[in-house]
Amino acid sequence: MGQINSLQLKAQDKSILNSAEQGNEISTVESVLAGLGSGLIQIPKGVFSLGASLMDLGADTNKAAQVEKYFDDLTEWDEKAQSTTAGKIAELLVNIGIPGGVGFKVGMGLANKALTAQKAGTYFKIAGESGKKISKTSNELAKLNVKGRTARFAVGAITGGAAEGIFVGDVEDAGTFGELLGGPTRLHRTIDGDRDPARDLLNRVKFGTEGALFTGLVGGLATSLKTIAKRDEALRFADNKLDKGLFKFGTFLQKEGGTSKEFFKSKRQMIGRKYADINAAQQYSRQLNKKIDGMFPWMQRMFDTATKTQRQGLLKVLNDGLISGTPKVSSNGTVSLGNMGSIHRNKAVNFLKKNKISFTKEHLANIFSDMESIRSGWGTMFSLLGKDIKQLSKSHKQYKSAFNDYKKIFSTKFKDYLGATYDVFQNRSLVPMFTKPVSTEVADKAAAVFMKSARAAGTPITWQEALTAVDNVAKTAKAPKNFNEDVRVFVPEFFTSKSAANKVATREFEINQLSTDKRKLIEEILGKTRDPVQTILAATGEVSAVTRRNQLLADLALQSTKALRTKGVRSLLYENEEQIFKKSKELGDSWDRSMYRKIQGYGKASGIENPTVGKWALNEVADAIELASGKTVKGAEDIALYRNLILFPKATSQMAKTILSTFTHVRNFVSAGAFAAANGIIPDPRNISQAWKSLQVAAPGTRQFNDFYRKMTKLGVVNTSVRAQDLQALMKDVDFGSIVGGDRALRGMFKFSGIPQAKRWLQDAYTAEDDFWKITTFLGERGRLGRAYENAGVKFKGLNKKQIAEKLDEEAAEIVRNNVPNYDYVSDFVKTLRKFPVGNFVSFPAEILRTSTNILKQGLKEINYTVKVGGKDVKPLAAIGWQRLMGMGLTTAAVPYGAVKLGQWAWDVSNEELMALKKFVAPWSKNSTIIPIKTEDGEFKYIDFSHANAYDTLTRPWQAAINQAAEGKLNQEGIMNNFVKGALSGFGDIASPFVSESIYTEALANLSPIFGRGGKTAEGYEIYNPEDTWGNIAKKSFWHLIKTQSPGSIKGIGRIDYAIEGFDTPFQTGELGPLKWGKLGKYDENGQSYELLDEGLGIVGARAIKINLPRTLKFKQAEYAQRTRKSRSLFTKIAFKEGVATPEDLIDGYINANRALFLTQRDMSENIRAAKTLNISPANLYESLARIPRQSLGMLNANIFQPYRISNTAINTISKNSRKLGKPNPFFEVVYPINSILQQLYRLGIGKGSKFPDFINPLKVEPVSALPKAEEVLTVDQTMPATTGNDLSGLQSNAGNTGQVNQMSGLTRTQEQLLSPDEKLIAQGQNQRKGMTS
Repeated sequence: MGQINSLQLKAQDKSILNSAEQGNEISTVESVLAGLGSGLIQIPKGVFSLGASLMDLGADTNKAAQVEKYFDDLTEWDEKAQSTTAGKIAELLVNIGIPGGVGFKVGMGLANKALTAQKAGTYFKIAGESGKKISKTSNELAKLNVKGRTARFAVGAITGGAAEGIFVGDVEDAGTFGELLGGPTRLHRTIDGDRDPARDLLNRVKFGTEGALFTGLVGGLATSLKTIAKRDEALRFADNKLDKGLFKFGTFLQKEGGTSKEFFKSKRQMIGRKYADINAAQQYSRQLNKKIDGMFPWMQRMFDTATKTQRQGLLKVLNDGLISGTPKVSSNGTVSLGNMGSIHRNKAVNFLKKNKISFTKEHLANIFSDMESIRSGWGTMFSLLGKDIKQLSKSHKQYKSAFNDYKKIFSTKFKDYLGATYDVFQNRSLVPMFTKPVSTEVADKAAAVFMKSARAAGTPITWQEALTAVDNVAKTAKAPKNFNEDVRVFVPEFFTSKSAANKVATREFEINQLSTDKRKLIEEILGKTRDPVQTILAATGEVSAVTRRNQLLADLALQSTKALRTKGVRSLLYENEEQIFKKSKELGDSWDRSMYRKIQGYGKASGIENPTVGKWALNEVADAIELASGKTVKGAEDIALYRNLILFPKATSQMAKTILSTFTHVRNFVSAGAFAAANGIIPDPRNISQAWKSLQVAAPGTRQFNDFYRKMTKLGVVNTSVRAQDLQALMKDVDFGSIVGGDRALRGMFKFSGIPQAKRWLQDAYTAEDDFWKITTFLGERGRLGRAYENAGVKFKGLNKKQIAEKLDEEAAEIVRNNVPNYDYVSDFVKTLRKFPVGNFVSFPAEILRTSTNILKQGLKEINYTVKVGGKDVKPLAAIGWQRLMGMGLTTAAVPYGAVKLGQWAWDVSNEELMALKKFVAPWSKNSTIIPIKTEDGEFKYIDFSHANAYDTLTRPWQAAINQAAEGKLNQEGIMNNFVKGALSGFGDIASPFVSESIYTEALANLSPIFGRGGKTAEGYEIYNPEDTWGNIAKKSFWHLIKTQSPGSIKGIGRIDYAIEGFDTPFQTGELGPLKWGKLGKYDENGQSYELLDEGLGIVGARAIKINLPRTLKFKQAEYAQRTRKSRSLFTKIAFKEGVATPEDLIDGYINANRALFLTQRDMSENIRAAKTLNISPANLYESLARIPRQSLGMLNANIFQPYRISNTAINTISKNSRKLGKPNPFFEVVYPINSILQQLYRLGIGKGSKFPDFINPLKVEPVSALPKAEEVLTVDQTMPATTGNDLSGLQSNAGNTGQVNQMSGLTRTQEQLLSPDEKLIAQGQNQRKGMTS
């Protein structure tokens, strides 16, 4: 029998963390730097140690140990590196990374030379038929590209792995994946004093074998990612599936999607111009509204009905003037709307005088001046449209009449098109059931007309049916999408005909097709607006959408015409397949007809045909052009049930937690400052001032540099907030307002009935918080670029000052677009994820990953950028590059690290206390950057720095890897194994925003008894008791859902409320019904109290959270109980199954149950030790863990493992099942090995550094292994005593006195523990007959 010997016990109890680490005073930075140096020393150490091991193998010496001691004594770097987990990881990465990387490159180079020589025919020659087969044609050799790359990777991987195996300093310290996953590369670990050179060499071979696989995987992945990042269009047209597949995969992640860089650039310019148009309209509408309001006293305007009526009358007069006149289109396409003339001015004057409204001529002149300015802007956009149409009619025969058609349509449709502004398209509620599309007064009037018409048509209807018909007209109305369209409505058939098939039949009309009386009634139902302010906003949005869309299509057609004439340049559009084939041949592209198709026509742009219709393009380009020209694609959001029950509440809950949450605004502004810092920009006060004055939100000193803001819009710098745009896109998906290029939705988003003006301001503020730092970053980039070029003496030949300024503007803007999160640059695939029930603001983490990579690339590019100045090579941007890299390093690593260390220094928190503190933080903060705080009373708090850190997404995998590696090292496991496990855990955190439940769907899952959590949150908190009454369950469920729609800052405000003693809000007192967050007084419903400073810091994302050790330990106690049950079930599920369990499965189940139980108890023991480290009192400790049996708690305190003992119930069940099936009882065969394992388990500890051994199942060859793997294998004696039939006397053991028969019971200790009552009677008789009892 193989027992646990003293060496094994020593290994099991030993902690790798030496005294230097447990109480070290070496900083992490110093340890990491030492690790880098020590890693370099480990390289020659590995080589010489390998040589010495070979000598030891043949000469039976111990040279390897002497060599290792020599290198260990060279410096103290290794000791300093070992003092922190980060230092150990740094040391190991250098030790294996440098040799592995060099080996990989050398191998790749050798393979490349060999392949090149082979292709050239100089590597080897074979005569005869064999030689003919090997001698390929040039075309066939070209097809070997993928095979050649594979061969190069294979050789590189093998040489890299070999280098790692040779140069690694300490294989056992590094560990292998075999220990993590099982298999042939699991190391045979050395126990102190038991060194074996053969085992050392074998371990190196295993490490090198894994290294070859891992190096090849990393190298291949890195090369693939590099290839994808470059976005080489040649990959799209490659002649092999691998390259095509890489390109296809890249399209899911890149901003261009499946289109092209040229298409994306043109589309982004279109979006920028459109936003600039709308911004100008907003500016003029604000000015006009303010001037009109100035004519009416505020109190009368708000409360006096007569004044309101007068104001509405004046608005109608001014609106008529705004859209008046007969526009003229010149022969070259220029449009002139003309002046409004004196007629409309006189009408306004007469109206004011008639109603005795005081005004000055200057004031009225300013109003008309603003309206003339906006008309001029419309004229400019219409002129752009006209000129494009004129050019198109000249260059394309099929569009010869397009210009004349445009002139005709424009003159007749101008007024209707600009005046098509209706309340029904803007006043849509957040929740469909709360929408009231038509006012009561208008609804009653229209219902009476509908009833009269229905009677006349022979289909009389009731009053309620008439009201429903009125509402349906409003709900089904469609806004015009093109210049030659009008509003479309579905009206009852009885309303437009003298007879009707039935009373519910409807017909679709354009509103201008109706008679004058009927049209006026429908316009009243739709709420036609005769307000110049609304007309400016609506008309500008519509004109801009049509003009800029037409510009995009015309530009694409023009670019393609030029590309077809230019050799070596790909075209977006082709006239026919022959052109595609010709251009493909010219570029050496692989021709594949299935990649192209004809562009279909979907609607008309401004009343003319789409100029790209009928042309050939790549499938992805054709899709994008059709979408831009009006094609609609059906999706899940078009299913009313899904849209209203999932997407609507998802959108509103996200809006509540962001835009409507005041705390989020502060955090948004503070955290966005990290984007400038990460680019190495220290904001200049002048830039800060200019950025503030450019913001488009109502605040002191803003909206002063409106022209500059529009310039930023056109450059794609501002109005690109990732979260805000993501939310607005989701609003558009659920048809939040009428859709005209999305602009109505943007305008009307906060113009819902019942929602105050404050919420419109909150949306503007949310965008402004993002814009402020982007403008600041742009100004910083623009300034240092100009200075760098000037100081280096760089001249821009052929450019004047204006052109140089524009060039620098675009260069700075491109840096901001690439390096700061920008919604326009989010891939279409990631944007589409918003339509799923999972995920929250998925675009933001995607942008953090993209921009972080770009910052590093931009910094390196600037450092290496070289130009000739005066015949010399100059690097004008090198200083900027270094600033950028330093900024990125400081922002992502140094600042979080410094914050933690500052907290430790300020509040005297040791490393041991910090590690203990992390045991009690919230689950979502496990891998966060934790700043510790210790009060004068010895209590602990923490600040989750990750909440205010925009780059937390980037650093989380590293933090998780550090945490996991620290835990693994504590328990004698290989560093790299746990580093990789931790990194995967961290990447899981990155993936969480993409795949986790959205705010609303999580709430639904909490409530659902089927496929849900049945009234509990994901953290286990109870929402309702399933045994409660249906009424109470419904009530609690409803308010749980309502909470998801409440602003995120409400909880924070509630905690501040508790922190202010003697002050209770209506929310606390319950005066607002169920919407309350607790009870009166200082303590909430959970007995928690709060401090004002701690909660006040939460406004900026730095809330100090108090650790409630007793309460948290109670949760850990419940978790411990649950894990204990699950651990035992690993055996009982096998024992209790109806079929007969095999002996092999029973032993496996027993070992696995104890392994899981060991980890459970070890974790609980660590929690208890951590609580003691954090100064919990004995009374609170034992009170919190009162549900753990006293004996078990004592064992946990004493770090003694309590193994699982098989119950009599389980033994009886196994026996009963075997008898039922007429099979031998499998338990007889496993009693002895299980008892042997049990005796060894009794000797295990669960203290610091403890681990569970691998036991070999005597009925199997391989050890029973699971995660985490152990270091050595314990065996049990396979010489089994005879247990045939009912002979149970062999159930004894030589472990201690378990084989001696108790004279009172007549049984051995083993028999007493493991046999059923019936079996005990049999065993007593057998023992007596065999003379085992006296």
